[in-house]
Amino acid sequence: MTDDPNITGSLLDEDDSVASIGIVQHKVSLVQRSRAVQTAILDGFNAAWARPISRYAIMATSSVCALALGLGIYLAIRPVPQPDYETADLGIAFNYTLL
Repeated sequence: MTDDPNITGSLLDEDDSVASIGIVQHKVSLVQRSRAVQTAILDGFNAAWARPISRYAIMATSSVCALALGLGIYLAIRPVPQPDYETADLGIAFNYTLL
């Protein structure tokens, strides 16, 4: 590193002054980051759940999402009767064929 204060080195350069005073820099592991994120999410949820208005909003939103998911699953896997290809409308027969 240079002694000129106007010239800054790369951020990737190692600073000898930090090593000389005994500060050790370590990288935070992925496990530690994921635990920190998990605890932050849980703390935020617990803080929201403590307020009655937020609790009702969470329950209402969860109910709507569960109903929408159930409806989507039903529409995706419901039985569709096979149309009569000789008398059915072309659109209905084509949609069934592509199903």
